[in-house]
Amino acid sequence: MALPASGPISMSQVAAEFDSEVGTNFSLSASAANLSTPVASNIFLAASFYGQSAFSGTSFTNVENGSNAASFEDAESACSAAPEPQYTATRYHDGTGTTPVNGDKVYKTNSTSDPIGNGYFAFNAGRSNFSYEVTGGTGTVSNRTVCE
Repeated sequence: MALPASGPISMSQVAAEFDSEVGTNFSLSASAANLSTPVASNIFLAASFYGQSAFSGTSFTNVENGSNAASFEDAESACSAAPEPQYTATRYHDGTGTTPVNGDKVYKTNSTSDPIGNGYFAFNAGRSNFSYEVTGGTGTVSNRTVCE
């Protein structure tokens, strides 16, 4: 549930959003870095947290072209690698399903400040392999297709 978009915000509301307890070591900066729109500096309780929510992405196993989230040059290459991947990594998406669909965003870590780069990737879902393209520099999924 998101924090209020206006009015007062209490430390207990922020803590509840992050499933944390308000105590002597509650960190606003750590919480702000994990918001749906992360805040890294100049954190002000009300202004920085209005309407925000904690991001908790859905993890899935991504097939990549080597380490560091390298992409394939096209969907066919991604599909060719999917049955016997040489490199997989746990990635996170902001959708509601177990794997990303068109329009979802994919992140390298469980933070919205770390989107995966542009290119083609693959994943396995059940008995099928899928490829997808990431465009726009924001990790946005497009052209998700079943590998043949």
